Amino acid sequence: MGTESPHAITAPPAAHTAAPAATHLVQFYESEPFLIETTARFIGAALGAGDAAVVIATEEHRFELEAQLAGQGLDLDAAREAGRYFSLDAAATLSKLMNEGLPDPARFADVVGQTIVRAAQGGRRVKAFGEMVALLCLEGRREAALRLEELWSDLAAQAPVSVLCAYPLDAFHGEGDGEPFLRVCAAHSEVLPAESFTALDDPAKRLRVVAHLQQKARVLEGEIAQRKEAEEALQRALAEAKAANRAKDEFLAMLGHELRNPSLQ
Repeated sequence: MGTESPHAITAPPAAHTAAPAATHLVQFYESEPFLIETTARFIGAALGAGDAAVVIATEEHRFELEAQLAGQGLDLDAAREAGRYFSLDAAATLSKLMNEGLPDPARFADVVGQTIVRAAQGGRRVKAFGEMVALLCLEGRREAALRLEELWSDLAAQAPVSVLCAYPLDAFHGEGDGEPFLRVCAAHSEVLPAESFTALDDPAKRLRVVAHLQQKARVLEGEIAQRKEAEEALQRALAEAKAANRAKDEFLAMLGHELRNPSLQ
């Protein structure tokens, strides 16, 4: 018999029937309007189908998102009263999850997991949008962001929820950001490119962009390999330098001893 995780999310019994595979998406974006439009489609589809939605975003993004959802004809007040719509502040929620610089699994289960459970009452499917990971990434706390992504993936595997996370591409614009970017992509079941790619309606142009990105990826892989080789060479050089220093110190100590205690001839 298997052992249940101490931080497992207990979903309503009706929600366990015919649960689909875990869905954990990441959307990269270059402009705020594109992010809001994409998120409104994602969340609006759930509310329009009678399912539930959880939004964990900044105050500005929540305001703009809810304006677009209302523009779709959705009654958010009624959805809130029915327990189908939950809106949380990203920074405030994140502060409740952190413990010694990393998201704590138990706190995540208590705060985020239980919100999903409430939204899933009655066997409803849930769509959740979160940008806490983006806040961490923009602060340079990438390991914490990746840990939070792991917790989202675990939740998506346990509860009837599809998760959409979002990152601005500006969070990965510096030298050395390629490897963290690839790790973020690997943490999700599906990666959604930013608008500069999706705006290309010509298949030939899209193929050229993909080929160019493959070339950039190959260059990045080469740079990472060279950097690792350089780091290994540096470590070897440091080890050799330390050994040489030890040998020098031992020689000088021996020489000093001989000078202080000359041998009788």
